[in-house]
Amino acid sequence: MPQSTIYVRFLLDVPTEEPAYVDMTFSSEQQAQDALSALTASEGQLVSIANATHIPVLIRADRVVTAFPIEYDDDEDDD
Repeated sequence: MPQSTIYVRFLLDVPTEEPAYVDMTFSSEQQAQDALSALTASEGQLVSIANATHIPVLIRADRVVTAFPIEYDDDEDDD
């Protein structure tokens, strides 16, 4: 069974004029769920998030306002 790529946008609560967010690519639904579970369980601490690039991303859990799946189109970058 092939794994599907999941794209998740994390909206961050930081003092900027524009909304601040981080988009992450996960290699499977399970990897995305594991990341969300780690953020939820961390009690506001710095969390290392595994993702499809295999390069961990550090996020302070208490700065994440929400996370939601997004559509990502590789063709948009070609314009």
